[in-house]
Amino acid sequence: MDSNIRIRRAHRWLGIAFAATILIVFLGLALSGPDWLYYLPLFPLGLSFLTGAYLYVRWYTGARRTPAVAGAGSASRVRPVHRWSAVIFTLSVLATSVALSLPEPIEWVSYIPLFPLLALLVTGLSMALRTRRARPAPARG
Repeated sequence: MDSNIRIRRAHRWLGIAFAATILIVFLGLALSGPDWLYYLPLFPLGLSFLTGAYLYVRWYTGARRTPAVAGAGSASRVRPVHRWSAVIFTLSVLATSVALSLPEPIEWVSYIPLFPLLALLVTGLSMALRTRRARPAPARG
């Protein structure tokens, strides 16, 4: 199996793990859970950032050498939106970290990363569903 496919699959599962940890954090904090729950999503988020950066570099270095795939269609339009949403999400998380570390934190800034995160969720699910529909059915025998 190609390493690019393995990294892509890991990236998808890390996105699911990140979403699951966000739900756990919301539920835990709603039930007055411990403060360390805030840090729970950082591990899958960090790994997702690394795998996404790897895939982005692989795409960027190979995009000019590889001819366009015929019939890529809407998948070729969704993937750049997903990539740029990831860049915007990363920058908004950094801006939020800075804004919340100020002596008088600007709390409304903490909601800004939710918009690119929603775009990442929608585009990621769209690409995953398209990939699953495009795979041939396994042979029965």
